[in-house]
This record gives sequence, C-alpha cells and structure tokens, in this order.
Amino acid sequence: MCGLTGFIELDKNLYPNSPIERLRKMSDTLKHRGPDSSGEWFNDRVGIGFAHRRLSILDLSEAGHQPMLSHDQRYILSFNGEIYNHRCIRKNLDKNFLDIKWKGTSDSETLLAAIQYYGIDECFRLIRGMFAIALWDSKLNVLHLARDRIGEKPLYYGWQGKTFLFGSELKSLRAHPSFLNQINADAVSKFIELSYIPQPISIYKDIFKLPPGTLLSIPVKNLKSSQALVPGQYWSLKSLIENQEKQLYQKNIEDAVKDLDTVLTNSISNMMEADVPVGAFLSGGIDSSLIAALMQKQSSQPISTYTIGFEDKDYNESKYAANIASFLETNHTEVILKPNQALDVIEILPNIFDEPFGDSSQIPTYLVSSITKEYVGVALSGDAGDEVFGGYNRYIASSLFSKFDKYLSIELRKKLAVFLQFLPFKALQNFLLLTKVKQGNEKIRKIIRLLNANNIYHAYWSLVSTWDDLPADLLLHNSKSTTDMNSFSWPNLPHNENSMMFLDTLTYLPDDILVKVDRSSMAVSLETRLPFLDIEVLEFAWSLPLEFKINRGIGKILPRQLLSEYMPKNLFDRPKQGFAVPIIDWLQGPLKEWGNSLLDSKKIKEQGIFNPDLIQNLWSDIQSGQVYEPNGIWNILMFQLWYEANHINPSSNNKSA
Repeated sequence: MCGLTGFIELDKNLYPNSPIERLRKMSDTLKHRGPDSSGEWFNDRVGIGFAHRRLSILDLSEAGHQPMLSHDQRYILSFNGEIYNHRCIRKNLDKNFLDIKWKGTSDSETLLAAIQYYGIDECFRLIRGMFAIALWDSKLNVLHLARDRIGEKPLYYGWQGKTFLFGSELKSLRAHPSFLNQINADAVSKFIELSYIPQPISIYKDIFKLPPGTLLSIPVKNLKSSQALVPGQYWSLKSLIENQEKQLYQKNIEDAVKDLDTVLTNSISNMMEADVPVGAFLSGGIDSSLIAALMQKQSSQPISTYTIGFEDKDYNESKYAANIASFLETNHTEVILKPNQALDVIEILPNIFDEPFGDSSQIPTYLVSSITKEYVGVALSGDAGDEVFGGYNRYIASSLFSKFDKYLSIELRKKLAVFLQFLPFKALQNFLLLTKVKQGNEKIRKIIRLLNANNIYHAYWSLVSTWDDLPADLLLHNSKSTTDMNSFSWPNLPHNENSMMFLDTLTYLPDDILVKVDRSSMAVSLETRLPFLDIEVLEFAWSLPLEFKINRGIGKILPRQLLSEYMPKNLFDRPKQGFAVPIIDWLQGPLKEWGNSLLDSKKIKEQGIFNPDLIQNLWSDIQSGQVYEPNGIWNILMFQLWYEANHINPSSNNKSA
C-alpha cells in the first residue's frame, strides 16, 4: 500500500525550481500513505515525472523501492495496492520465460514483469487485487493510468492550465503550483444530495476520479492541454453480471455454503500474506465476524481483532464484537468513543478526505484504524459483504416497491404518500407497525419515497438520497436535483434486488464505503484488505440465485448459514444496525457551538454557495428537535468544514459554477 503522484508539464520553463523539487513537494503530502521510503523519477525530454511514497508490506527491502524500472528498461511503474496472486503469476513467468532475474520478492516487481512479458491487457486479466497504477512506456511515449476493478484504491487526474496532474489523493495535486483551486458547483450539488461526490467528478473543476475498472492511456506526442481524455474500460461489472446470469449456480444451498467457505477461505488466505503483522476489524456483524472466523481457522495462533463502541447504548454494538471475539478466542482490543474524541477527529477530516464527505461513520472508522495501527500493519475488513450478498435494508425494500408497482397505479401511490406524510409521527409508526424497529422514523420516510418512485431506478436513488426532497433554493447555483440515471448502462436483471445491488457496487461502494475505508486507514498508514471484493468471490456471488442471498425479508442468507457453522447463531443473528453514529445527540450537545460557528450566516453569505436563511432554518429545526434525520445538515457542516480548511476564495465560486 502506497501513494503515488506525478505530472506532465507541457511548458517546461514555467517554474524556476527543478521538477524533482515539485515532485517531492507533491509526494510529501502523501507521507501517511507511505512513511517507509520515497522516490522520484523525471524524464526531461518529455516533461513527465513520477513520485512515490512506500508503505512496506511485502518485501521490506530496497528491492521494492519505487518508481520501479522494468527488467527490459522500457517501463517505469508507480504502484499503490496489493496483487494477491502475485506469487502464482511469478511462478508462471518463471516457467514460461527462463531469462528473468528477479531483484526481490515484491508484488510490484511481479506486476511490472507481467506487463513486460504479457502486455497490459493480459496482465490486467490475470491479476487479483486492489491497485492504482501509473505506468510510463518509454518506447511508445505513453502514460497509462489504471484503477482496480471495483475501486478500492483511488486515482485522481486532470488538466490545470498546461499541466496534467495525477495522484492518489487530491492534496498531492494541490501541492503543484499549477493547481487552480476552483470549486466544481455540480459536485457540491451532488454531495449535498448523496453525502459523497460520485465519480468521475471531484470537488475541483477539471479534476476527475479515474472510474474503477478503467485504463486511461495518454500518448504524449502532440499532447495539448485542451485535449479531452477518455478512459477505456478493461473490466465491466455489467458484463460480469450478465455472464453469470447465463450460468446460474445449479447446486443446492448446502453445497453453496461449502463452496462459499472454499472461495472465501482462499481469498482470506491470500490476503493474510504479509511481511508485517495482520489483524482484523470486528464490529460484531455477520461480515466482519465471518472474516475473523475464517482467519482464525487458518491461524495456529489467536488472531488480533479490533472494535470501537459508543457511550450511547442505542448505538453501541461493541459488546457483540466482544462476545464473538471471546468465542473465537482472538486477541481483542476495544475502545469506547466519547463525544469529545469525535470532535477531535472531526477537525482533521478535511485533511484526511480532501473533499467534502458526509458519511458520519468516517469518525469511528478512522478511530478504529488508529487503534489497529498500534498493533498491526494490515487489517482485513468485512466491508462490501452487504453489496455482494444482499445485506442492506433497501434490498428488502425493493421487494416492497415491486408490490406497490404491481398492485397500485403511480397516481394512487403518490396520493397515499401524501396521506402518510400528513399523519402525526407516532400515529404513522403505529399504522406501519414499525414501533419496535430501530430508526423507525427513517424507515417510514423510505416507504414514502418508494411510493413516490416511478420505477426501480428512481426507487434506488430516492432511498440513497440524503434528502426527502432537496429544497430548490438551498444552493444558489445549480440547485436542481443532480442524479442522472441515464449515465449508467443497466444490465438486464430479473429481480429488483439485483438491480439495487448492481447500482450499489457501481456507485455507493466505490464512492462512499471504499473512500471511507481507504482514507481513514491510510491516514494512519494502515493497509486494509477486503476479502469480499476478491474477483473470485464476486464471480461466485453473482452466479447465485437470488434466494441464496435474500429470502423472505432476510438478507445475506449464505454468509449467515456459513457463519453458523463456526459459531452459535445467537452471537450474530440480530437486526442490522450498521456503523451508526449519534449525530443528533452530538449536534444538540457537544457539537452545538462548533455547528453554530460553521453555519454563521455572515460566512454563508460571503461564500455565495448556500441560501443562508434556509441553512439557519434547518439548523434551528435540528436544535428544536423537529428534524429526525440529521444527514442533510451534516452534509452542509462537512462541506463548510472542508471549505474553511482549504482556504477557498469566495470570489471564485460564481466563476466556477
């Protein structure tokens, strides 16, 4: 796990200092991603340079130093990530090409040799792992940028004047003197709606996220700064799903449990390989518990597990993790988060995430990463289990939408939604028989959203949107709804639940969950690995019939059954809660003054982005207890925090809109 950055400068005489100095300055911003060593490379003839920060996980020697030159001297590589099957690839290379003389045992060297001997296309077909790659082909004078299939590792790029910039995090691009620091107004609108900024855009104008599963190849000859750069797809989730639909799993569920055990055990075995200590996050839920159980099965010593909890009992699930750790006999570490600790973390979030990010579980994720790093260098995580095996409540809700769609006309559904909206809150809970369900108010609002949806894709976006109805005048520029469903190519799927899982894996997973995990862990130089995103696990999961994942209102059927073979069901079989944070209590208590400062009307007016009167009304509703769902105002607070930390010039906002 590492950090990479670099540039192509079309005007070589624009800056007085040396390009190596500029590369080093960019690289220094990524020291947290790679504290063990650094390196720079620059080609004066072309004006292209790479910088790299290394976090040593495999082959701790100098043989793993980057940027790395291929054996035939043709390629220069800067690589962030892990190739889990690199030993197998290296073995096949040795078998087929007898002249290879290895310098070390790193997966970086294996990757570079695979590119040299097999070519880029075949290499990407072979590798299993998470990665972001910058590769210079000195023979063809082409820069290649690539990102892994699902988007575990980040990569940003874009033109700023006559300079093309790229890097693992936005802060490295900001460190180059060409960076323009202009806000992308469309990104602000999307962030307020979704709590994250969806690919391919970023918070900055003309800076983009390389989409997962894509390769951007840039011939430097005759390159112009006005040139549009379009990534090509080397792997497609849609194609994988459609292929697996044609060859659905034919065996019974008992066999499927055994096969999941095999494929997930193999994935975890590969991910436990490291030259530093390895542990696991353990929340007490199904996914992390299954990862921990399969890790412990393969270890002769107790594995190390880590969790974080809250003082608020309604949000604290650490006791469940402790019970599971006790049963598995792991070395378990638990820390309870206090509100004042949350405030300490909140202040550094803009530097960790580089752009506005509204998933409040970023706070406990960062803290559990900090704790874990004190003991190990790598942590396995259960993230992505929900998207892969049908764990989110919205998948269950999609079957409810199917019933609405089948038996009620759209006109009648919308009238029913209006009726429900005007019922008193407690009466509404009783009416829907949800009084015993945690966060019942949120679930009721989701039902209203389903009633208003025209089709399953509208239903999906309404469920993942932060706002029931985004106020039209909240944003002074580009305030319309921003979701563009036509930007996706839909697979032909027989079930609404699968459609939602596809959309989550394409959008919410890489742009929210994986961003949260990567930035939070790398901020403390901890490598995280996600077994559920191994390509063989993905292929297996998408070959399964829906009833092996979701059945009779219960999700993750197969992981549940597999986990029950390793521990009693009473340890994990309970309603899903997620990594929820008591935001309302914090905003009405220890974070109230902090919120007052960020939402000061004078500040809001000077920025020229939000309607200050509407912001004050929203904040007053939070303080008076009239708002049950805090995510909308939380997104605004996260934007304001980022805005102030990055010293944006308010006068530039209208220009960038």
